[in-house]
Amino acid sequence: MSWMIVSLLVGLAGSVVLGVLALRALRAGAALRREVDRTQGRLEPVRILFGDRTGEIRPPRR
Repeated sequence: MSWMIVSLLVGLAGSVVLGVLALRALRAGAALRREVDRTQGRLEPVRILFGDRTGEIRPPRR
């Protein structure tokens, strides 16, 4: 009977660890999204200045 309780507690502890890691990953994803939005906002005037609004990456012309 004690082995069953120990296995349940180990499973619960593992679930808690996975939950904490999932929350950290979600927070990191939100921070990355904010950084991408900030960078896009800073680059938009440059795109307008050079007339490139498509956002496509093109190789340089030769």
